[in-house]
Amino acid sequence: RGPERRIGRKDLLAAIREKLSTSDREMRAAIEDLRREHAHGAWICADLRGGYFMARDEGEIEAFLSSDERRAQRLLERVHLQRKAIRLQVTGQKGLFDASKN
Repeated sequence: RGPERRIGRKDLLAAIREKLSTSDREMRAAIEDLRREHAHGAWICADLRGGYFMARDEGEIEAFLSSDERRAQRLLERVHLQRKAIRLQVTGQKGLFDASKN
């Protein structure tokens, strides 16, 4: 438990592959399933420096979840801005893909 004991994705995949044949994508899907469906899985964190770890306490899991919320908010903001730009282009305003610029 704790970020100092994190394990990188490649190392985790290698450890899992010793027992199971799985891909990186399947492993990440399994981690997401654990986070959603298993009581202990809810405590799985990912570190920005690379790696997964089990949170030791509520403070660590809250820090991880707050980080995820900020990333989700940035992603939603980007989606909103892209849709706004598309609407401007569709309504006839000059945009990135305007034929006169190519």
